Amino acid sequence: MGECINCQQDLAGSDFTPAWADGSNSEAYCVCRHCGTRNIVETGQE
Repeated sequence: MGECINCQQDLAGSDFTPAWADGSNSEAYCVCRHCGTRNIVETGQE
């Protein structure tokens, strides 16, 4: 999944939220399990 934009730790094991899953997020994101920063996740790109 990559590294956190804030603390540069691995995002593996962090909470992932798909686009529109919480009703208001137009982009998928991952909340870093180390620092809590929301990281926008690019989806659909190989």
